[in-house]
Amino acid sequence: MSAAAAQAPHLDLSVQPGREVRALLRAVWGVERDLEGEYPLLFDDTAAFARAPGRFVVLRADGVPVAACGFLERDFVTPHGELRLVLLGSVSTHPQWRGRGYAGHVLAGAHALAEAAGAVATLLWPMDAAVYTKSGYRPAACEWNIVLPGDLALGRELPTRPARPLDVGALLALHDAHPVRVRRTAAEFARLAACPGMDMRVALEHGRPVAYAARGRGGDLGTCVHEWAGEPQAVLGLVSNFAREDARSPRYLLAPDWSHPVTEALLDVGCAAVTRPLGLARLANRAAACRWVASRTGLAVEADATGARVALPGGDVRLDDAELLTAILPPANEGAALAAVAARLAVAPERLPAYAFCFGLDSI
Repeated sequence: MSAAAAQAPHLDLSVQPGREVRALLRAVWGVERDLEGEYPLLFDDTAAFARAPGRFVVLRADGVPVAACGFLERDFVTPHGELRLVLLGSVSTHPQWRGRGYAGHVLAGAHALAEAAGAVATLLWPMDAAVYTKSGYRPAACEWNIVLPGDLALGRELPTRPARPLDVGALLALHDAHPVRVRRTAAEFARLAACPGMDMRVALEHGRPVAYAARGRGGDLGTCVHEWAGEPQAVLGLVSNFAREDARSPRYLLAPDWSHPVTEALLDVGCAAVTRPLGLARLANRAAACRWVASRTGLAVEADATGARVALPGGDVRLDDAELLTAILPPANEGAALAAVAARLAVAPERLPAYAFCFGLDSI
């Protein structure tokens, strides 16, 4: 055995609760960054951990955690059905162990878990996109950032107050009225609403919540109204209050690429809107992806070893993994790549996308 082989650490990849990686995350992100507060669904250390939606894929070298990746299973509600995706985040390698490809190990492990969970794709929000595009990730889906002027004055000026824990049931019901969202339990909503830096306000009519809007979360989204729901005019009143009282720039509202009276009202008064990819995604489970395309098109779509086979009257058409992902989560929910896949399947491009979206509370 060579000296290098003798010195090589023993590597072990496993799924662990958040408590197992606290020291690693502090070494990477600093003690001032409260990742447990920002992403509470990743840090479920209760006895229910085995059933918790969030956990970490951890790489150990000689028993010591050296790299990790947050892993959160989520069901995205879309206008065309539910889509299982796995969100990845807080990808971390200890400074003393960088340059060895360990982050790639945990990403590969997380991707395998997502495939086993039946998720169509993994989705992440990287600081350096180039690192992930090398691993097959590409821009996917769409969000709107609507710029809010400092003199915005729309909607109804109802009595408002900060959200309270007892509001969770009412606010979750408002959230669940969105046709595009991520499914949450009441317990998950309560934990997310308590993230550090959160400013969530409720509009009241006859003493009951009829709308809410949230700004701020941890180190991100400080000038963004990243979640909102409820009666549109009441939402617009809350958003206008946020815009007028915050002199920081830019101020914007996060919105799905889906018609809604709130976004329509903002666009009607001339607010600029910038479309961006929802994140970077990579296809995970081909069979699940094929079922989605079949449900949207009515075609017979079967997974094979490298992609999918689609039965058409003129003969079978093959789609590779990148084309399957493009069909379901295309950037901006449109574009030349989507049009090319749709043309091969002889369907209209709008018949393919899921139109998946998540508000700021759901990102990790």
